[in-house]
Amino acid sequence: MRGFWLVGKIPNPYETKGGSAIAEKAKIEIQNDVMRIDTGQTAFDMQQIENRRFMYQPQTGTLILGYQYKGNHLASSHADEHFKSGAAEPFDSFIRGWIGSGKSYPHGIIHFAPNIPADNVQVFDRAYSTLQMFRDNGAAGNTVIRGFGASWEQPLNQIIIERRNQMDEQNTNTAVPVNPIMLSGENSADRLKEITDRLEQGIKELFESERYKEYLRVMSKFYNYSFNNTMLIAMQKPDASLVAGFTAWKNNFQRNVIKGEKGIRILAPAPFKVKREMEKLDPQTQQPIIGKDGKPVTEEQEVTIPAFKVVSVFDVSQTEGKELPNIGVDELTGDVEQYKDFFAALERTSPVPIGFEKIESGAHGYYHLEEKRIAIDEGMSELQTLKTAIHEVSHAKLHDIDLNAPKDEQQVRPDRRTREVEAESVAYTVCQHYGLDTSDYSFGYVAGWSSGKELTELKGSLETIRSAANEIINSIDGHLKEIQQEREAAQPEQAEEQEAVFLLDDETYLHIQTSENGYDYTLYDRSLSEIDGGQLDNPDLSLTAARDEILALHELTPENVDQVFLAQFEQLQEAAAQEKEALPPSLDPAVQPVVTVLWSESDKLQEGEKLSLARADTLFANLDEAHKDIPGYDKTKFRIDFTMNGEPDYYEGRQDFGDGDGGLIAHIEKYHAYYQNNDDWDSFLLHSQGKEALDADKAQRDMLLNEFIPYLKLHCNLSAQEKEASGVLEGGEALTPGQTEYFEAVLAHVDVCREKLNNGEYQLPDPPQLSDYLHEAEELETYKAHVREEIAQEAAAAGMTVEEYAANGYEPKTDGQEQDTFTIYQLKRGDETRDLRFEPLDRLTAAGYSVDKANYDLIYSAPLTPDMTLGRIWEVFNTDHPKDFKGHSLSVSDVVVLHQNGQDTAHYVDSYGYTEIPQFLQEQQKALSPDKQMTGEMIKTPRGSFYVTSMSREQMEAAGYGMHHSSEDGKYIIMGNGTQAYAVAAMQPENYLKSAELSTEQNNNMIDGIINNKPSVDELEQKMKSGEPVSLSEYADALKNEKQKKPEREEKPSIRAQLQAYKEQNAKAKRTRSRSQDLERD
Repeated sequence: MRGFWLVGKIPNPYETKGGSAIAEKAKIEIQNDVMRIDTGQTAFDMQQIENRRFMYQPQTGTLILGYQYKGNHLASSHADEHFKSGAAEPFDSFIRGWIGSGKSYPHGIIHFAPNIPADNVQVFDRAYSTLQMFRDNGAAGNTVIRGFGASWEQPLNQIIIERRNQMDEQNTNTAVPVNPIMLSGENSADRLKEITDRLEQGIKELFESERYKEYLRVMSKFYNYSFNNTMLIAMQKPDASLVAGFTAWKNNFQRNVIKGEKGIRILAPAPFKVKREMEKLDPQTQQPIIGKDGKPVTEEQEVTIPAFKVVSVFDVSQTEGKELPNIGVDELTGDVEQYKDFFAALERTSPVPIGFEKIESGAHGYYHLEEKRIAIDEGMSELQTLKTAIHEVSHAKLHDIDLNAPKDEQQVRPDRRTREVEAESVAYTVCQHYGLDTSDYSFGYVAGWSSGKELTELKGSLETIRSAANEIINSIDGHLKEIQQEREAAQPEQAEEQEAVFLLDDETYLHIQTSENGYDYTLYDRSLSEIDGGQLDNPDLSLTAARDEILALHELTPENVDQVFLAQFEQLQEAAAQEKEALPPSLDPAVQPVVTVLWSESDKLQEGEKLSLARADTLFANLDEAHKDIPGYDKTKFRIDFTMNGEPDYYEGRQDFGDGDGGLIAHIEKYHAYYQNNDDWDSFLLHSQGKEALDADKAQRDMLLNEFIPYLKLHCNLSAQEKEASGVLEGGEALTPGQTEYFEAVLAHVDVCREKLNNGEYQLPDPPQLSDYLHEAEELETYKAHVREEIAQEAAAAGMTVEEYAANGYEPKTDGQEQDTFTIYQLKRGDETRDLRFEPLDRLTAAGYSVDKANYDLIYSAPLTPDMTLGRIWEVFNTDHPKDFKGHSLSVSDVVVLHQNGQDTAHYVDSYGYTEIPQFLQEQQKALSPDKQMTGEMIKTPRGSFYVTSMSREQMEAAGYGMHHSSEDGKYIIMGNGTQAYAVAAMQPENYLKSAELSTEQNNNMIDGIINNKPSVDELEQKMKSGEPVSLSEYADALKNEKQKKPEREEKPSIRAQLQAYKEQNAKAKRTRSRSQDLERD
């Protein structure tokens, strides 16, 4: 599952196509549809393009032109147009942007999107190749280039001039310090493969550079010598590298042979022609023509006789003049920890002697095939010396032959290109294994000896390279141990090292250093995180003995104990520390998903910026909403790092702000849902890659939609709980001890749930409830605070102060324009609403559920100002909560009710925006059933016998029954629903009000002649006694209804009186609360 749907490091198997002059190419006309153009074979006129996207692959020369648009708005996307073009190259291997022309840009404009940074050499070189392609196809010198390098806009000819100057002034001899690399392989074989894969990728990137193109142009003029001549050159000048004749050096390379230099003798072809009598052959049968005398007919023919002559050639070290181009540094710099021991171990590893000498040719070293020895140039840096020695040892091990043996018994030797690629690749791999980075030298060296960008020599020798590197590494490690043991045996009285690092079974590091009382030690895991440590109070022990004592103390019995260079360990520690510092403690992928902005066209995001998943989800939704009415898109490439099923992983993707996808999670869900059900995509995969690829694609997207998306949503819910609890604890509010305990318990609950979620447990425990943490006195204070808060909210919704609201009998003013308001409802907490939480409306409906107001609590209400749109409500209640808002961040399944101009509309917070739900505002009526309202009577009609129900005709119609027929006397109507039928009185009952009550009242004990669905005063007071919260407005309505039924006038109790009554009742019976009520109050 590595990386889910990733666009990561994809090897590029495509070779650059040759570019002949445009006049020699077939020229095509620009069409309005998506076009895929092979620029190596086809030309076009850029000035014909008005406004369209482009994608260019410099390695293959493939250009994709998107749809031609007449306006300013570019619909579709690069990704869609890449898919529709049928291009075989990966999407991320293309340089992208848009091109056009018009009144503002009469000579055309080329806009790179994303922008091309000047400090990314590989991307910069590829973009420059793109500009060269457009210049070859109609781009003028004053064509405007946007988003290239440090300048926002500049003419094309300025870029070309600056580029040429840079190439002329480029210093290829700049030394780069040695940098360690971090390897993730679990064993030696995996790590060696990582190193050789990195070598291959680095060389491919080098092949894309302009420097390599210049190098190839010059190197193509050198002659490829035969095997025999190569052997002759090696025997006479083992350090020879570039060889050419006297005239060739002068005419082709502007270099002259230094006076007094002796030539290298080789054999050059010197064929000559003679005339001989030859049998004449029939041109059809190629058989001799027979003359009349029966003998073959002869004729005089000119025949070429092969012959050779001795000529002199000269190595580059024997010449002077114009510098030849180089694609790597001339020499590595840097010192190596324990260099002497390392070189001594390498000498023991080498099959032939290693010596130092002054090599005048400029070569760093050579293997003398005839004398069986290795020569290393004097005076080089420690790093260059070690690298060169390993290179020559590789030659001695892989490419040695016995010159004295018969030719048919000599070992088959690879060609010169393969030999140099193998030797340098082995040297690079071995050095990287010990933390020594030689890529600045090795990449250029291997690229220079490779026959082409397909890296035939490297790919064909990977197993040889890995095997040889592994053999040399094992040998060096073994000899290092021998040298250490010999030193200890020879000088037992000598003071030991003061500090050492050991690697135990390639899994654990043990760092030991001396202290006043003995030894301090620390154990680290592979990521250099501390896992244990302590002190060993025994200064009389040697460091080696102390190591063994520590291993025994911790019951560690490693099979392999390897000493690590201290410098290498310190570099690894520094790299690990930098990696950890890149994430603040609150943004740890092992705790919660972390979103990294890889690049973005939005000025609201910075490259490399890291955000929590919840923050990124909200921010991306806001940016998408803000950009929806602006032409074009702000494209953003992102990566999500996370831990799922106990394993670290990541997901990469790109969102285009303005396309209406919404938040980050919604974008990922929509993207994969689209391709999961796209017949065109299925057909493309099936025909281009086969059924296995299609099945794998389906399975991958199914996992993303049904596992990954819910995982992300659950993390967002936990972040909302954390934000709410942290906000209260850090907000400076006066909290009771019980409240503080509760919010701290919520934070602990979030930590527990995150760990469970990251380990694949999706059935999370219920959150803590406030009632479990409050004492009796605290409960009363909490309830008082709740009542005060409720009054303040009701007053604000009425557009009144609390004093005005109280003076008006806790009722809103009725005169004048009614104030517009908005109200937020959230699902009650508890098991009964578990299946409804955070569910999209379509999924809720498909499961047979409805959005029932009875399942919701009123959380917040406030005046609806002109700028408070639904979108603004979403933003405020996700990123900037009002202080008096106590609910969780606005999420899917919440309901927002707008009260505007006297009308109410309910809006369900859905996966993508809002969905209006009128049914939320409808009173829930208890449905009547005729079988529950039967009178016991039965009547007969010519069509059968039917029970009589007390329901009216209108009530029956509301229950789904229709008119069937009438009784003969006309007193009854027979009504049915297709399966059942009942008799209904044709005449309405005398008590019409009672009939209406039967269909509307909530229970039979409320049939009192007044249509009233609200609870009575007695019922509300009973609720207060049992500890349930009671809305003051609801209590006031009950009092009004009671006044209508009773002639005497009763005074409405004050808030103070209600609180006092509540306190008295609470002293008798402790109030119990539901979880949903607790959550609402907090």
